[in-house]
Amino acid sequence: MIAMNGLTQRYGTFTALDSLNLSIAAGETVGLLGPNGAGKTTTLRILAGLDRPAAGRVAVDGIDPWSESDRVRRLLGVVPDGAGLYERLTVTQNLSAFASLYGLESGAVATALAQTGVADLAGRIAGKLSKGQRQRVALARALLHKPAILVLD
Repeated sequence: MIAMNGLTQRYGTFTALDSLNLSIAAGETVGLLGPNGAGKTTTLRILAGLDRPAAGRVAVDGIDPWSESDRVRRLLGVVPDGAGLYERLTVTQNLSAFASLYGLESGAVATALAQTGVADLAGRIAGKLSKGQRQRVALARALLHKPAILVLD
């Protein structure tokens, strides 16, 4: 489902990834462990097509993240480090905005809220939530479109 071969990424003179080879089959759960600066977030950003590697190849279900980014984004549900929510909007408004980007109907929002146990937060302003609540709402957002792959940073 995910293949990374010879993945290398540099930021100036700093090498964040050095020839990473990783293969993840459907149904597998994989954790990337390491200290800050080890390249975990860089790897996930490349996987999602947000960064291009200096060298190497990536395929998500056989699809190149840069030439077919829309297809890859439909396969991925991403929970970034930090919730990435619109602080002034309610939880429902946040999820509705993202649901509209995927062309989803409003029922998807209620389903994701229930699935992640945050339906009681629907009317709350995102900026007033605790960090844990924000992360759960971000998870609901990542699950809205029923992705084949869930990426948690």
